[in-house]
Amino acid sequence: MKEVMIDIEYFGKGPNTVVFQIAAVTFDGGTGELLDFLSLNLYIDDQLREGRTVEASTLAFWLDPKISQVAKTALEAEGKVSVTRAKETLHAFIKNYPVYHSRGLDDITILKDLFNWDDDTTPWKYNQTRDLRGTMQECGLSPNYDIVQHNALSDCEGQIKDLMRCREIIRVGCERALESFIG
Repeated sequence: MKEVMIDIEYFGKGPNTVVFQIAAVTFDGGTGELLDFLSLNLYIDDQLREGRTVEASTLAFWLDPKISQVAKTALEAEGKVSVTRAKETLHAFIKNYPVYHSRGLDDITILKDLFNWDDDTTPWKYNQTRDLRGTMQECGLSPNYDIVQHNALSDCEGQIKDLMRCREIIRVGCERALESFIG
């Protein structure tokens, strides 16, 4: 079954923050095989003119020398797209597949606000969004940081690995529970 992992990079904490990068990866939910990749770098100026915000503390985070190269690469990338183009491209990519994200409802809430989506117009069904962070906490796992952190596409790939680790823990736990009930 195809599923999608979404990650975004942005300059604030509220739903109306400026988004500078969106990535999504489709993957086989049974094997974890990565199938299709989408990475979009967005224009920032248009979002600021529309009233989207930047928080000073988040901007300071991105300017940290350890992190700034990742943001600089995204911000200086060729082929930036408008919010409208990003909306159309992401909508076509997701195709009503179940969607995972790693930050509670932050990414989903920000995307819905950015694209003016409500529950009837999102490219996913309202009951098909899944929070990876909560699943990891239930499994007692920490995120896999063997990735280029704060790059949305790399984050998606690492988060898929984390999800598959969680699924393995759940599968093994279920098998053991069944054995204790049966045996």
